[in-house]
Amino acid sequence: MIDFDKWQEIYDTAMRHKLRSSLTAFGVFWGIFMLVILLGAGRGLENGVNGQFGGNVNQIYLWTGATSLPYKGLSKGRRILLNDRDVVAIRQNILNLDLLLPINTIGGLPVTYADKSEGYRLSGAHPESSQILAFEITAGRFINQFDVDQRRKVAVLGSQVATVLFGPEVNPVGKAVEIKGIPFLVVGTARSTRTGGGNRNENENIFIPNSTLRY
Repeated sequence: MIDFDKWQEIYDTAMRHKLRSSLTAFGVFWGIFMLVILLGAGRGLENGVNGQFGGNVNQIYLWTGATSLPYKGLSKGRRILLNDRDVVAIRQNILNLDLLLPINTIGGLPVTYADKSEGYRLSGAHPESSQILAFEITAGRFINQFDVDQRRKVAVLGSQVATVLFGPEVNPVGKAVEIKGIPFLVVGTARSTRTGGGNRNENENIFIPNSTLRY
């Protein structure tokens, strides 16, 4: 049951103290407004960070370099190289490791189709690469285990590579490109799902089986 007397009393009090009531109402409104703004900014920051990592934040990338100090008679500046034994050692010594992929890359290789030629980065890929890399297949398929086992000469083109070599209206799947003079069959195209400037570099990437790249 509505108590009209109580509401009438509240109304009368508010009318007698208009300034105080107005300031109180404004304070409540401003507090709610700032809360909404902060929550929105926090969610936007979260989405931006996840976008930069493609939604996969539990990743560690390792690459080699040169030693900065001499060690047991070896001079500094010695180049450190990883091999398959290092992959086995990492799997054996790091617990709770869901996925470990050895990846080789080569930059600036000439890629040619018809009368068009550009230099792009070549990345060795595994079927599981799609679980950690921030991209989506836009046509065709990705590298599969048969490609890796047979060292097949197949390639997945980044979206920018496909656009430059074939044009925006042509589906390159099923066609062949030459990578440093060697023909590769295009089996798919991929587009980066990252946000920011990093996605351009990934869209200018070409994936081939890692076994083919190392062969």
